[in-house]
Amino acid sequence: MSGAVPATADHREALWGLLRELDASGESQFPAGFDRTATRERFGALVARTDAEFGCSSLDEQDVQSGSDGVQGVTRRATSAS
Repeated sequence: MSGAVPATADHREALWGLLRELDASGESQFPAGFDRTATRERFGALVARTDAEFGCSSLDEQDVQSGSDGVQGVTRRATSAS
């Protein structure tokens, strides 16, 4: 047993209410003040540092999207050092 307290109907309804409120606010996907350009730049820098640290080459696929806007990913092109 995990020690988790089972949710009551009141808890579930409160959670659904909060989720609906956040969805209606438009901030459920990106928080207020989110800077997409700055985030993409930081992500690109992270990919470059990771490549340098591990001696690999990754493809920074920031424009690839899945079911939601702004999904970012890194695809490993090589598994060994170049």
